[in-house]
Amino acid sequence: MNNEQNKRLSWLDALRGFTMILVVAYHVAQFAFHENEKTSAALPFLVLMRMPLFFFVSGFLAYKATFSWTVPNALKLTWKKFKVQVIPTLVFLCLFVIFRKKGDFWDNFMLLMASPTKGGYWFTWVLLQMFIIYYVCCYVGNLLQRLIGKNDWLAPTLLFVGWAGSVIAYETLYMPKTFTYHKDMFFTYSSLVQTIRYMQFFLLGNIVRRYWSRVEQLFDTSWFFPLVVTLAVVCCAEFFQLHTLRKVWVNLPRTIAMYCLLLLAVMFFRHYKTWFDEGKRTGRFLSFIGTRTLDIYLLHFLLLPKMPQVGEWLNANQPNFVLSIVLSVSVALVVIAFCLLASQLLRVSPFLQLYLFGKKPLVILLAFLCLGALPADARKKEKRHVIRIETSVGNIRVALSEDTPLHSKNFLRLAREGFYDGTLFHRCIKDFMIQGGDPDSRNAEPGQLLGNGGPGYTIPAEFDLPYLYHWRGALAAAREPDDVNPEMESSGSQFYIVYGKKQTEYDLDRVRTVLAEKGIGLSPQMINDYIIRGGTPHLDGQYTVFGEVIEGMEVVKTIQGVETDKNNRPLEDIVIKRMVVEQ
Repeated sequence: MNNEQNKRLSWLDALRGFTMILVVAYHVAQFAFHENEKTSAALPFLVLMRMPLFFFVSGFLAYKATFSWTVPNALKLTWKKFKVQVIPTLVFLCLFVIFRKKGDFWDNFMLLMASPTKGGYWFTWVLLQMFIIYYVCCYVGNLLQRLIGKNDWLAPTLLFVGWAGSVIAYETLYMPKTFTYHKDMFFTYSSLVQTIRYMQFFLLGNIVRRYWSRVEQLFDTSWFFPLVVTLAVVCCAEFFQLHTLRKVWVNLPRTIAMYCLLLLAVMFFRHYKTWFDEGKRTGRFLSFIGTRTLDIYLLHFLLLPKMPQVGEWLNANQPNFVLSIVLSVSVALVVIAFCLLASQLLRVSPFLQLYLFGKKPLVILLAFLCLGALPADARKKEKRHVIRIETSVGNIRVALSEDTPLHSKNFLRLAREGFYDGTLFHRCIKDFMIQGGDPDSRNAEPGQLLGNGGPGYTIPAEFDLPYLYHWRGALAAAREPDDVNPEMESSGSQFYIVYGKKQTEYDLDRVRTVLAEKGIGLSPQMINDYIIRGGTPHLDGQYTVFGEVIEGMEVVKTIQGVETDKNNRPLEDIVIKRMVVEQ
């Protein structure tokens, strides 16, 4: 191999730093501003560009021109990647659950682990999978070369076949009527579905690095750049606005747009590489971010602010791409600055540098897992009130949210006063919810129409999206319909517990379209919960969620499945014997 292949390109770290800014800007728009792809001007663009570019750079850097691909060497590389990427990620995922999630540590931790995106911490695990696939391919290629003899065509053939296969696998994710394999639990728990989505860009980066001199010649031709720009404009217009293609072709513009935007970024940084030399301020800044990508990725989820008012303002006004990007990137730079500061402070300690970001993070991980194993009240005092609902078919324990004080205090007061004692779950719909709290249901005659009773007052709505939503087990307030209750005020006493079936990507796409018209979006965590746990996402932003079931979902399952009359009242009364305030 010649020296050109082995030489590290000076602007590449700057490109990686730029990519990291896009990643954090995307999370700012999504998690801090609470924007959604249907209404945001910036999110769709960031979706197309951020991760393809990141994995392209990762594949580019993965190429080792003179490495000896033996089993011991490949295993050593894999173990090194695992220690540096996966274990620190689990450490920070534990921190994220402890400081940013409400409720039981293990419930939240296992719920995140069951989702394909791991609450945002998926990319290092997926990157490890990509490295393993790449190492296996390199070993097999090296083995075949030894068996067949030296063949210059073998390695590129294997790479291109792998890349073509990864593109085909990616396209199957968007053919839900034909392919459903990716919905299997194995693909969600392992995040393999994300690997399928982005492996093509990792392999493309590796191919480009292997044949960099030829790629540069292609970049320097007079026709290539205008062609890429034209394709990018046409495909982005089709994907964002026109939507003229249907069925199996609907994802083609998206795919081509991702490749075109990726190539434009690479060509831009290569053409203006003198701007990004380490001797220039811009180059030093982006390169430093590029060399701290892991630190930033692990830390930034803990430091993202809550700024939903910005997203509401952006959605209320005509979507403006420039304004949305500027705001997202500006906040992202502030978050990155604090991440770098925190990283530098942690690295002052050789112990933390070694055990948190370095080669021996396993000790820290075990410490956090032990911390998580403690009861919730041993780690931090829970202020949530817990109420036991004793019914004729079993007990249900619910915890009330502190973020909906009007509803929680009202429910707590009524429970203490015995308001619900002897009332019925008067409306039960299979795979949907169970509803109670009507005082008229106490001693009601069989077949009597129920659901109109209450204490004589209503409660102002307290929506807290994306933190409280209609996942399976959510406790929410019933209310009158919009035509007589435009303010969406809740009933003073009637409540329901969500059961809700597990949603598919197809189900959620339909729901997203409807909610987007009302300015409501589904965050990645909400989507994961609806897919893994189940729920009723179409009710989000319409009814106030003010608590959740923490024990007794098997009782809820029993109640929602009972036989009912035409008004959804159980044929055999389900009685709320009493409610007991436990804490």
